[in-house]
Amino acid sequence: MNAAPTGIELTTKYFVLNFLIVIFPLTVNIDGQDTKGKWGTNFYPAAAGNHAVTVSWKAYWFLPVNKASLAVALAEGQISKLQYYAPWFFLLPGKLTAV
Repeated sequence: MNAAPTGIELTTKYFVLNFLIVIFPLTVNIDGQDTKGKWGTNFYPAAAGNHAVTVSWKAYWFLPVNKASLAVALAEGQISKLQYYAPWFFLLPGKLTAV
């Protein structure tokens, strides 16, 4: 019998007129470990416990912008659903919320 996966399901969105944002890489940082992310909905496996999640994207491939952070507590077999929103202006902070 397989155990249920434990981790974070992250959905990333952006302001509709900012559609060119998808050419820039998304960075997902879970407990200090940077992971190259993709726009849309993705699953990131994580152990049960407390985690610090930070999401941003790199303008011009080197400048992290629209950074947003959230603390997440996971129980064994739980999937925490988060949503990240990048606003219209790259110098504004992003928004990361639990769904």
